[in-house]
Amino acid sequence: MLVDAENVYSNLNDIKNLPTIPKIMFDAISAIKSDPGNVLKISDIIGKDQGMATKILSVANSPLYGMLRKVSSLEFAIMIMGSSELEKIITAISLSNAIKFKSTQNFDEQKYFKHSLAVGLLSKDIARKLGMAEISGDAFIGGMLHDVGIQLIVKYFPTEYQKIFSNSNDDKNFSDLELETLGLSHQDIGAYLLSKWDLPTSLVECVKFHHNPANAVENSNLVTVIHLADNIANKYEAIQGFWDKNITIDYSASSVFGLGTEDDFVSFYLEYSDLVMDTINSIII
Repeated sequence: MLVDAENVYSNLNDIKNLPTIPKIMFDAISAIKSDPGNVLKISDIIGKDQGMATKILSVANSPLYGMLRKVSSLEFAIMIMGSSELEKIITAISLSNAIKFKSTQNFDEQKYFKHSLAVGLLSKDIARKLGMAEISGDAFIGGMLHDVGIQLIVKYFPTEYQKIFSNSNDDKNFSDLELETLGLSHQDIGAYLLSKWDLPTSLVECVKFHHNPANAVENSNLVTVIHLADNIANKYEAIQGFWDKNITIDYSASSVFGLGTEDDFVSFYLEYSDLVMDTINSIII
């Protein structure tokens, strides 16, 4: 039985502890903008959140990120990333860390983060590869946040989440089960949170349409990049999101990049095979 989506939105509106943007993001970005050369100050702020510091190093050392040497310290990462790049990375990691909850049955938080980071890094690289370096920073953030709705369902609708998980099979994809159970998909719920955070429309669309980029209104190229990255990541079991089982490529959207058939896509993602596996092995949680 389909649930009234308005009730779900109403329930979200009534949640008093709906995640807010972490203060450390504002503090770190403020320090970068006001005193970009003060590496020690910036490092000290970021270092107060050891999880963020570790994840920044994971990004810097990912083969997909493309550093030519190992980055062993947060200070060195800050020095070589540059202000604009560092702001994007801090934003993506801060927002992905905003939804806190205890470990729960049938949800592996570490695998979720690995999937999100891999999609972010792939999105950034794909944007560059396809000649759109100007959107690569937003592609990283959009890729990192594309499945944030899954976290919201796990935290705020745990009973429904377990029902969705229990009913998952080879005949229906997770989004269809979300619609049957909640009346909304994780795309809808994630986009709702980003709208509440007053984030740019480009990022909201990355979350809302990452499974069906042809529906994007203003940022179809950016959303399609995230869609391609998500599908590539799901080719690799170590970072596959079980909630993405049975998702398919939207070739009507990807055809603009010369990827209008399955053969085109297979050739494209096989180029990433070694890079993706090396990236998976490099990620430290």
